Amino acid sequence: MRINHVKRATVPNLSARAFAASAVIAFALGLGGCGSTIASMPLIGEPEIAQKRPAVPPDYQPVFGQPADREKRAMTPAERDKLQGELAAQRESAANAKREEINRTSAQ
Repeated sequence: MRINHVKRATVPNLSARAFAASAVIAFALGLGGCGSTIASMPLIGEPEIAQKRPAVPPDYQPVFGQPADREKRAMTPAERDKLQGELAAQRESAANAKREEINRTSAQ
């Protein structure tokens, strides 16, 4: 008994489509890498609204440099507690004022 071969549904030229898609992606990536080079060419140049580059590039920040000493000393725990108390009191008074305002407007 002989079995007839069944044709499978295939996508024509799958390898050609994959090659074309990869070529387009490679071209786009390559062109994107040239963007900074093309922008600084004399004929094309940078747009007029772009900031002008400084004549001398700025120095790099020191990697291991220490920050300058503080002019004022850090707060003591007592000063911090006092400040937190004042802020809490101000917050509470602002909340009370808002509650009174809401009560006045709702009573009218």
